Amino acid sequence: MKCPVEVSEVILEILYRSTLAIRGAGWDGNAEQCAAFADHIHNLPNMLRDYKPELLDYYWNIERPCFVRDAQKLGIHATLFEDQWSRIEPLVPHLQEARLRLVEPLAKAS
Repeated sequence: MKCPVEVSEVILEILYRSTLAIRGAGWDGNAEQCAAFADHIHNLPNMLRDYKPELLDYYWNIERPCFVRDAQKLGIHATLFEDQWSRIEPLVPHLQEARLRLVEPLAKAS
């Protein structure tokens, strides 16, 4: 399945920012930070190549929180991705389903 444009734009920005961060950490000799950023993004190209909503859900619920945890330990500012995460959050499949379950009863009541 082709990756939706609204998802691919955000994923590409995350990849770009991570690549710059890896380069910077590498020049600083900080292999642990390089590894944390690389671990955060290593599955994202597959999502762009062959999109499945489950991959976005996995990124959001597993890989992103792991990165945030690792970032805290390593002194990385995970806020680097705040803008991208705020744009992608409404597109995460299980969150969309939960929103629909909340909205549908309200629509029927009106």
